[in-house]
Amino acid sequence: MALAMGVGLVAGGLQIWHYLRPHAPAKILVPGAGAECGGRHLTISGIVPRRRWRAQYWVAIQPSDCRGSGTWWPQRRSLDLGRRGTWVLKGATLGRDGAVDVGVTFTLGLFEVLPGARQKFQEAASEGERLTLSDVAEQCNLLHAIEVRRVREPSVQVVTSTQSMKVGIVGSWRERDREVWSLRGDGDAFIGACRELGAGLALGRFQIVVGSDRPSTADCHVVSGYMNAVRAEGKAYEGFIRIMSPPNERVPFAAEYGQAPHLFTYMPTGHVGWQHLRYRFVREIDATIAIGGGDGTYQVGLEVMLAKKRLVPIASFGGASSRLFMDVLDSVSAPQRDHLAFLNNPWTSGSVSRVLATLGASTPSRIS
Repeated sequence: MALAMGVGLVAGGLQIWHYLRPHAPAKILVPGAGAECGGRHLTISGIVPRRRWRAQYWVAIQPSDCRGSGTWWPQRRSLDLGRRGTWVLKGATLGRDGAVDVGVTFTLGLFEVLPGARQKFQEAASEGERLTLSDVAEQCNLLHAIEVRRVREPSVQVVTSTQSMKVGIVGSWRERDREVWSLRGDGDAFIGACRELGAGLALGRFQIVVGSDRPSTADCHVVSGYMNAVRAEGKAYEGFIRIMSPPNERVPFAAEYGQAPHLFTYMPTGHVGWQHLRYRFVREIDATIAIGGGDGTYQVGLEVMLAKKRLVPIASFGGASSRLFMDVLDSVSAPQRDHLAFLNNPWTSGSVSRVLATLGASTPSRIS
């Protein structure tokens, strides 16, 4: 009995010690080390897996000509950490206005700030002034640092999302769904098709509404293709990728947001889970593309149909989208069935244009 109590006390003590003295590494994840940042302002994100008791966490920036002096510029405010330690800081600044600091290398530092240094960090941040670490030496720790280079901001044409169609993306490729939902083909082909869809939607000036950035989802790879097409076109799309996800500790597409913050809009969803979020998703979109998928994809597809909004189920990879394809065929006339039959064909490079044409179709039916 005494031995068990002793073991319990030791285990509890170790847990408290790990909380007070965290060992998991804190990191800046976006931008990556060595990144070239266009313009003065940027978004920085990262993770602090274990928070030290009573500590705040700050980002501070140091230009290369101050290296070795211990001089840093704290940025904006202390970080708001999610339950798993993820954080995003918008509006950090690299140097001065104009072109004077173009080409300069800056160090981005993630600091753990104890109570004795909080006021100095806050004052420096609010006044845009420098802070010398020697003044707070025993009250802050540099946890992680990377170097980035400021480059000239590219001149781009701004494209706004006003009046463009909002297209929801649902679907996934998981091996566990292969048998139950009769997935066809392979995961690599699915990823390629999603990226082609994303590029086509970008070039067609469609907005997209997505929720998850997990690699198994269509959302993840459609966004990747979308962003690649936007970069290649050299235009700044404002708010064309709309994110709808429960407000939990994990921010989806945080890395992508850090690369192109103007492209994303995070939609307010309130304190709801995925099940209730589907209703808001259906209300937000004008049309939905489904590809592959399992239970969740099928449920969303049915709700889209019940709302009499356009559903384009790509059956090329089987899954829930194949079943939705049959449901759609059952609800339309014979000429429309002939028009939609291509959605069951094997995926080719020419499939995207036909999917986009179906999205914009004006014929009345259960998919309109």
